[in-house]
Amino acid sequence: WLCLFFFNDPATTEIYTLSLHDALPIFSATGKRIEAGRLILSEPLAYAVPAGTRIVSAYNAIEITGRSHDLGFRHLAIDGNRARWPCRPRNHSRHCGIFMAGAYSYEKGPLAEPVKGITVGDCTVRGFHHRGIALYSVVESSLSDCRIEETGGEGIDLDHFVFRCRVTACRVRRAAVGVELNDASHCTVNRSIIEDCPTGIKLWRWCTLDGLNTQNVFTGNQVRGASRCGIDLASGTSRSTVSGNTIEDCGTGIQLECADSVVGGNQLRHCRQGLVLAGTGNLLLALPAAQGSWQERRDGKDRRDQRDQRDRRDPMDERR
Repeated sequence: WLCLFFFNDPATTEIYTLSLHDALPIFSATGKRIEAGRLILSEPLAYAVPAGTRIVSAYNAIEITGRSHDLGFRHLAIDGNRARWPCRPRNHSRHCGIFMAGAYSYEKGPLAEPVKGITVGDCTVRGFHHRGIALYSVVESSLSDCRIEETGGEGIDLDHFVFRCRVTACRVRRAAVGVELNDASHCTVNRSIIEDCPTGIKLWRWCTLDGLNTQNVFTGNQVRGASRCGIDLASGTSRSTVSGNTIEDCGTGIQLECADSVVGGNQLRHCRQGLVLAGTGNLLLALPAAQGSWQERRDGKDRRDQRDQRDRRDPMDERR
């Protein structure tokens, strides 16, 4: 049966912030039957809704849920036409271009087999109030050669419990965040172009479960015109690689509040601030980071440090 959702918060916002979660709970109404063109609810609403209230169904153009796997989408053009619908849904999981979600909870993680093996290639997604392409509890999937434009939320969003997914050679223009990773791990964003988004690439933590927000790789991307930050790795994230990216005309080029990550060989041009370093255990390299796991690079540095210490040791110490 049809379910209608009402947020218990009349406020609106132009860009998604954590205050969205404060708008919960959501009141719902379930339709029981239709009589003479009227929808009869299964029970009265939990609060009064004034006569003449407009009820709008906010849709996702393509929605992939449950245990879906091994699906491909190519050569699609999807336009959400948000300019013709100025009423922005409060729920940032509605009015998205492509929305994929397996079952999960913040406290327990994935609750069932995740969505797996989805490929989206050479698609154009524009004009949605929220995300262009969003993934929740999705594994081993890829987005390539896609164009995301004019979205009120994130252009590409790898959200809670996304593992081993790739974003390759995509172009994002005029989104709230170009590519966002939130509780995603072992993911790669490479050879993508992000233009005129307040934040280019952002990795941050929401859930407190172990094993999240780690070992993500950002290589060979171009970020231009990010008024806040080109690449932002927030606290609570770790063991990422940021290498060979070009960042131009941004507020801050790269901001590292993360831990134990490797950064090297990036070009920062015409940014108000270049590199802001606030995390711990990060490794800065002049050249692009070599291929291999974060731990391999960290172990290699430790071995070089030990060798250097031996080389600097006073020969008199050994004779003593």
